[in-house]
Amino acid sequence: MIQHQNLYTNLDVEIRLLVVQQSRRTLYTAIREEFGEDIPACVMVVGLETVPDLAVMLTSANQVREEFRNNFAFPLVLWIDDEIYKQLI
Repeated sequence: MIQHQNLYTNLDVEIRLLVVQQSRRTLYTAIREEFGEDIPACVMVVGLETVPDLAVMLTSANQVREEFRNNFAFPLVLWIDDEIYKQLI
């Protein structure tokens, strides 16, 4: 956790944190509901490893990838492990 705190304090950009809840089915909706019209400078997503059916969430994110680009004009940082990385590829 100390590493995350150092990341926050060493940057001039406000990074907003989104902890994905296990009940979320789509990443796009989770981001939209969390931040609404309050456009953050950057969003860091954590907790993907806790999503029971992550493959469905990732497939959904891929299907609406144009919506991400059109509606989220900010960097999106996904904290993932090796298993999630394999699913993304």
